[in-house]
Amino acid sequence: MRREIALVLLLLVAGCSGHQPPPPAPTGTAVDPLSFLVQYRCPDGSAPTACASPVRQLSTDPVFYSKRDWPGPWDGVFGDSVLLPGGQSLDPFYVGAYGHAFTPPNDGGDMYGVVGSNAVVLKTRDGSLKQDLYFVGADCGGTGWLLFPSTVPTGSWYGYVARIGQSTDRSCAPNQALSDAYTQVRLEAVDVPVMSGGAVSRVHTQTIVSEHYDGPSAADAAMLERFYFAQGNFGRYRWERWDHNGTPARDLSADCPAMPP
Repeated sequence: MRREIALVLLLLVAGCSGHQPPPPAPTGTAVDPLSFLVQYRCPDGSAPTACASPVRQLSTDPVFYSKRDWPGPWDGVFGDSVLLPGGQSLDPFYVGAYGHAFTPPNDGGDMYGVVGSNAVVLKTRDGSLKQDLYFVGADCGGTGWLLFPSTVPTGSWYGYVARIGQSTDRSCAPNQALSDAYTQVRLEAVDVPVMSGGAVSRVHTQTIVSEHYDGPSAADAAMLERFYFAQGNFGRYRWERWDHNGTPARDLSADCPAMPP
């Protein structure tokens, strides 16, 4: 299974204006955000594909399986998507051997949650940061980092402009600078390639794809982050970063040479 590190998005700074409520829900399928944000497990702790009725992986449960980069030149990142007591999804990642003490800057993670009826990014931490970075906006005229609403269309994108600020604490300070981030989402049935014990299979799962741009529109953005969230099994199982210009940092064909598109 592919698992990549979520990096911090550099945002363009803009002035703070009046309150902007979250976007109206489009026509589509009503979704339970936590069923996409949190990974599931079987009652015995094994992967969710091994039983008929998996349950959500709680942060207080023993961990019997984790997601990992697909084996290849860039392998070595392990991660989970566990449900915290407060209702948030914690997505830590570990570089190197799994199970060692959490040691930034090599290790890091994201925290997702549900605000109103929207799935949002609450905060992040990676090797470039000395402390947690919160994504704010809802309390200072914006929306915060919106991943997807409670209703998501299939067969087409639903797009909206989020208004986001960055802060070293969870509060939105007065005159917080916000920036525009065009976001588009869709819900599709995806055959996800999964490797377990060296055997490759495909898991048919409903997946929300959420694209986050660093500008007010796709045409005006220099880069985007794309997230894949699977319903009722893996939580976030893939992350991509795409840049408009520049040289690719890696050759993805080397990671899965035998995997057909």
